[in-house]
Amino acid sequence: MGTATVLVGGAIGLGLALFGVAMLVTGRVPAATGRAFRDTRDAALYHLFFGAALVILAVGISMAGGGILAALAAVIAVALAGLAVVKHRPRAGSTS
Repeated sequence: MGTATVLVGGAIGLGLALFGVAMLVTGRVPAATGRAFRDTRDAALYHLFFGAALVILAVGISMAGGGILAALAAVIAVALAGLAVVKHRPRAGSTS
């Protein structure tokens, strides 16, 4: 994977994670995001977990030598993304 792609992915992940943290701290969610989720906590954790997964994946790919640490980072990233999708996913027909 190209260095630029990894950097962009990491930056997007950092932005998503910070967006999730901001929602958790302030308790406020943008209207469009709020309509897609049951509550503020689900919206915040969904974005936080996906963002953290992207950051962890980018760091793992960027590690010198890669190997087992890169694979471990990938496993952790997939677990976080899976948790976001299974537990905190957007809900159809939500009225939050």
